[in-house]
Amino acid sequence: QTICFDAFQSDYLEDPLIAITGAIGQRIGPTSKSIWKKMKGAASKLAKPVSRIGLAVASYGATEVAAAAVDVAIEAAAKELEKATEDFWKKEDGRRAAMEQLKAALVTLTRTPGGHRPLVVVIDELDRCRPDYALNVLEVIKHFFTVPYVHFVLGVNSTALQESVKVRYGTSFNAEEYLQRFITLSMRLPDRTGNDGSSSVGLLYFRQAGQSMELPEPTIRAFDEHLAIIMRRDPISIRDLGRILTYLALLVTGTGFRDIAAWGWREMIVSMTLMKVLAPNLYHKAVSGRLSVAEVTEFYGISETMLRRDAGELYHHMSAVIRSMWELDNRRRLNDYKDEYYTAFDQFGDR
Repeated sequence: QTICFDAFQSDYLEDPLIAITGAIGQRIGPTSKSIWKKMKGAASKLAKPVSRIGLAVASYGATEVAAAAVDVAIEAAAKELEKATEDFWKKEDGRRAAMEQLKAALVTLTRTPGGHRPLVVVIDELDRCRPDYALNVLEVIKHFFTVPYVHFVLGVNSTALQESVKVRYGTSFNAEEYLQRFITLSMRLPDRTGNDGSSSVGLLYFRQAGQSMELPEPTIRAFDEHLAIIMRRDPISIRDLGRILTYLALLVTGTGFRDIAAWGWREMIVSMTLMKVLAPNLYHKAVSGRLSVAEVTEFYGISETMLRRDAGELYHHMSAVIRSMWELDNRRRLNDYKDEYYTAFDQFGDR
């Protein structure tokens, strides 16, 4: 029994318990209505209260009048505190019973006539949530769902999740060690695939997603060539690749990108689009004419060896093209530029 829970869609809530229980309830089907009823009733008792009672007494002077006022306030607070304490323990007893009821319902849900059928809850987008909500999800899993045959799989950027821990507990806090209290087994998804590990998972995703969006093959290929250079050094997240595809789709439908005759402009638009998603500061610099060639080279991860034709297999032609286009300055023509770069920005191929 597999359930997918998108944590980001429910992070407007204070307590994730209701949301997770609701996701399970939607999935288990009509045959388990009685179990769902028990789970729902238990979760409602266990959820955090919307408001909390707070008692505070402040004194701003040492006068007799102030002292008398404080005595009255303390006496009143003591009565309120006594009542609140009594109510608290009643509520806690109820919460404890509700917790046992929830766990019992989960056990029943995984039981079959021939043994057990595990329940697997896949939690996605946890690293995109508010830091406090992301940690609340982990704590709810640990405290309320530690039941045999119930398993949680977190699809998460662990670095981002560690930042959420530091937001709550401070930058000096050992976030990685803290998360190990909740996570039994960690596995990193590979950045590369294929028998020899030569294929980038991100690029494969980009191509397949672009094709499923019915984007023109030449346009996908133009972006693919640029992405391949950047991803030689650093992987790009699936989320960022998705944003790039969104811009690509808008370019195709809104600007006639594929109909631009001068190939130089097409390459520059690809560069600018990638910067807009992956390095917005460079994009704004380019728009205002303040972007340096060195910054472009750093963005792509282009080394000097990749630009040298005498470097053999280390020479990378597309990197040399991109660098030369950004370096091109019509105000001062340099001798080492070939005509192809001067003509790349004119639809008729003029210098």
